[in-house]
Amino acid sequence: MNYLNDSNFKQNIKKPENELKKEIMLNDFFGNKTQRFFNDFFSVYHFNLKQLGNSLEKILKKEHINNNYDYLKDESLDRLLFKILKEFNKFAKNRDKKFYVVFNSLNPDFLFPTTNDSKKLKDLLLNGKLKKIKKYLNQENILFIDYNEYILKNYNKNNVSIIFKKIDGYWDHYTERGFFELTEQINNKLIK
Repeated sequence: MNYLNDSNFKQNIKKPENELKKEIMLNDFFGNKTQRFFNDFFSVYHFNLKQLGNSLEKILKKEHINNNYDYLKDESLDRLLFKILKEFNKFAKNRDKKFYVVFNSLNPDFLFPTTNDSKKLKDLLLNGKLKKIKKYLNQENILFIDYNEYILKNYNKNNVSIIFKKIDGYWDHYTERGFFELTEQINNKLIK
């Protein structure tokens, strides 16, 4: 939060000398893999906001103790997200880079809801939050794709397992085909 609220904020973190020596030894032994991991994770072309999202969710859940997704209705969450998106876009433009947003799909239990709770959450996320975010992205001329739209248009509750896999009875993440089709959508709609 300090980095968002103060553009001059710095922690001035320095690695102890013995930590640097360990890193140099590991890089020598593994052929610079530790540095490659860092570069791969925070690459020029892809930055995953999952860790940031998890941190924000913890903060917001503390403010809204009950667990019925009231924290998602909090307008301050929207303002904070828009501030983050604005900073990313500004950062990209200053470096003559393109900034894209990709909305991963909701879990199939929410895409094809069968309970009142999952119907409410789908409505809150897809018809509420996501619609508001897309409007903001359009206003800021930030290109995006919504994988939810693609899945809802091309799949249904009977064949969604082609795109999503289950592990131990719970939807886990995309199948190989699901990842392929997401990549294809990104390439066709954003990159070209």
